[in-house]
Amino acid sequence: MLLRRAIVFAVPATAESRDLLYQFELVSGATEDLFFWSTEKTANVGAAPAFEHEGKLFFVFPWTDDASQVQEALDLKVRVTAFRRSGLRGGSTEIQVHDPGRS
Repeated sequence: MLLRRAIVFAVPATAESRDLLYQFELVSGATEDLFFWSTEKTANVGAAPAFEHEGKLFFVFPWTDDASQVQEALDLKVRVTAFRRSGLRGGSTEIQVHDPGRS
């Protein structure tokens, strides 16, 4: 049985945030699927796409878990960096993502 899982980040949808691009980098932790860029490869990657709903910009990172009923735990640190289309980068924020998994 295939299970769909996702990590979702959201920011308020303002005139300023709609005009920014956002980059998500894996700082620590590991996953079976690569859904965040590793920090060694950030020089050549673009930003993650977002969709807007109910006043927020959502960034969704889905993957398929092919385990039966067991879902592996997640313990990741992700760096989020906003930047302008000109390439000017803003400050970064690191977010801890933790899910104990299910058995």
